[in-house]
Amino acid sequence: MNARLVPRLMVVVHGQQAGLEAHLRGVLSLLPAGAAIVQLRDRCAGGRALLALAESLRTLTAELGALLVINDRADVALAAGADGLQLPERGLPVAQARGLVGPRILLGRSIHDPDGARRAATDGADYLVAAPVFEVPGKGEPLGLEGLRTICCASPLPTFALGGVTPERVRGCLDAGAHGVARLRDWQGHLPELAELVSRG
Repeated sequence: MNARLVPRLMVVVHGQQAGLEAHLRGVLSLLPAGAAIVQLRDRCAGGRALLALAESLRTLTAELGALLVINDRADVALAAGADGLQLPERGLPVAQARGLVGPRILLGRSIHDPDGARRAATDGADYLVAAPVFEVPGKGEPLGLEGLRTICCASPLPTFALGGVTPERVRGCLDAGAHGVARLRDWQGHLPELAELVSRG
């Protein structure tokens, strides 16, 4: 996957968020078409409920020019016509996931160290999500910018920095080699600003 084809901003959303679609529409409407990936992550929802939400978000992201990625659920990604599948570090191996979803779907791998980055590149992933870069409660030891730099140097794949990324920290992540940034918490308050910062490169 050519890095130029991967947007540089990732919005990570949960199905349990109140008013999710309205908030997401508000954020994406402020961004240029093609600027963002929306990753749907919901580890508690049943398959039917997750598929219904994924299909609804697929309609929304297609309308507003964003890509939709489903976390962990290859079946839901395929059934919803999503653009990609995000594989947790302990999820399906990249090669097996590719066999399931075919060549069209983007495959991302969540990683936490350079070895994971190298394996993902060798196995055929399209992009990486490195986390947590900064301290996040309950998410373990942060990588820090030097850890992020080491991961980015270990793999040619476009890498997103996730975990505690605020507008003030975007420049440091990009200087460390990140292709883009991902935001999980309080995304509706910061993403337009983050998108502008990332677009400046």
